[in-house]
Amino acid sequence: ALYEEGGVWARGEDRVIEIVRNAYRAVLNREPDPTGLRDFAARVVEENWSQADVERALRCSQEYRLSRAEPQPPRRWRQEGWPRTR
Repeated sequence: ALYEEGGVWARGEDRVIEIVRNAYRAVLNREPDPTGLRDFAARVVEENWSQADVERALRCSQEYRLSRAEPQPPRRWRQEGWPRTR
C-alpha cells in the first residue's frame, strides 16, 4: 500500500493512485508499473504534482519518445543512399 510514515497521505491514497494511473493511460496508453506508480505517487504527495505534471514528465520519457518515433530504414540502406530521390 502507498503509505508514508505516520499514516495515509494527506491527499488520500486513492486520489494519488488515480492521478498517476490517469496520467499513464493518457500519455502511454497503459497502466503504470509498480516502480512508476510508486515514484510518481511520491511526487504527487511530496511535491504536490498534478496529473498535468505527471503527464509532462511522462512525455519526457524514453518510452514516450520511442513510441512516437518514425520507423527508420535499416542503417545499411541509409549508408548506401537509399531511398534515392530524383
